[in-house]
Amino acid sequence: MFDQLIIDSRPQTVYSQTTTTVTEKRAPTDEAVKLLREMERAAFDNLLSRQNLEINGIKTVVSTFRDPYNLGLDGLFVVIQYDFNGQSDYVKIELDYRVAKSDRPRVVFERFSEHLSAKMLQSTPSSVVREILG
Repeated sequence: MFDQLIIDSRPQTVYSQTTTTVTEKRAPTDEAVKLLREMERAAFDNLLSRQNLEINGIKTVVSTFRDPYNLGLDGLFVVIQYDFNGQSDYVKIELDYRVAKSDRPRVVFERFSEHLSAKMLQSTPSSVVREILG
C-alpha cells in the first residue's frame, strides 16, 4: 500500500561509456603571418631613406617615409629614434605639402630640438627649472 522511500546521503558514481570526437582547431597563425609580411612590405615601400646620425653626442636613426594618406600632396613624415640619458625614445614629425622642400631639413631640426628640450626639462628637477626661469 505504501512505497518505502530511503534517502542515502552517500555520493553515487555512475559509469557510462561515451564516445568523444576531438577536432583540432588551429589558430590562424599562417594568415596572421601573411598579413604581417604584407604590412611590412607596404611599410618598406613607403620608406624613402634611413640614416644613422650622431647629433651632439646623441645617437639617432632618422627614417623618412612617404605619407600613405597624402600621396598626391607630397606628404612625408620623419621618424627620429634616439638614445638620450640611457633611454630610447622617438619623435614623429609630419611634413605636408605646405612645407617647402628647401625648408624641410630646418623644420625637422627645429621640431626635434623642441621635443628634445622638452624631454630635458622633464628630467630636470623642478627646483632647477624654477631657478632658471626666475
